[in-house]
Amino acid sequence: EVRTLFAARPVDQKDIIATFKILIAIDLHYLIKEDSDSEKIIDQIFKETFPSKNLFMYENRLKTIKINNFKTIKEFKSYFNTQVRYANYCLGSKGKITEREQFAYLEQALPNYILKKLYFENKHTVKDAFELLELEEDFSQRFKTNAITTTHTTEAVKQTKGNNKWCKYHRSKYHNTDECLGRKKYSNNNTDFKIKKPYNKKEEKNNLNNFIDEPQGISDEINLKLDTDHGDIKALVDTGAKLCYISKTKAEKNSKKN
Repeated sequence: EVRTLFAARPVDQKDIIATFKILIAIDLHYLIKEDSDSEKIIDQIFKETFPSKNLFMYENRLKTIKINNFKTIKEFKSYFNTQVRYANYCLGSKGKITEREQFAYLEQALPNYILKKLYFENKHTVKDAFELLELEEDFSQRFKTNAITTTHTTEAVKQTKGNNKWCKYHRSKYHNTDECLGRKKYSNNNTDFKIKKPYNKKEEKNNLNNFIDEPQGISDEINLKLDTDHGDIKALVDTGAKLCYISKTKAEKNSKKN
């Protein structure tokens, strides 16, 4: 409870004393009196709560701390500073952990690429290290956000696990099944859509095998009329090949149109 109280670090010392009366252990309650000097009380509480024999415990935490075990830089920074503060309480009047010692503890907690950047920029303080870490975290978050919003993986987040079926068009499970090329094709305004006929491999194979074996002689240019959404399109096609095999399905369609 005392350690939790110190981690909160209240600003008003009177509030600290009032809180101590409720949270502090019974064997330390005799230290607090109504007319006592707040500075002396806090010093005594530090000494009782953080004896010098506990120094190794906080130093061991500083030696084994790793930044990868924390979700955010803010969380890592808070934990690191708390352990340094507790270690200083154990030292008491003997002194405090120096800036260089703090940076040495921090060095072993950082990845190699961060250490290289610190050495390259000639920065050897705890403050500089945390500033660089915060910049790296900010850049990483912006990069991830942009990457997610510019790929089709955004739609995958909205889907449940049951809808993540393999798509042979996208070669992936991470796509929006409503926008799949084999199902629906959206227009430019993303409001109307046209149902696209699913690809039938057997039907296409049969059409390709049904060729007309009779060679087509040299013919004159013909006028093709195509029905499109933008009106009729006319094109002149020369079928002047000596041997011209056409699909049976296409031949039937051409004969019906003619």
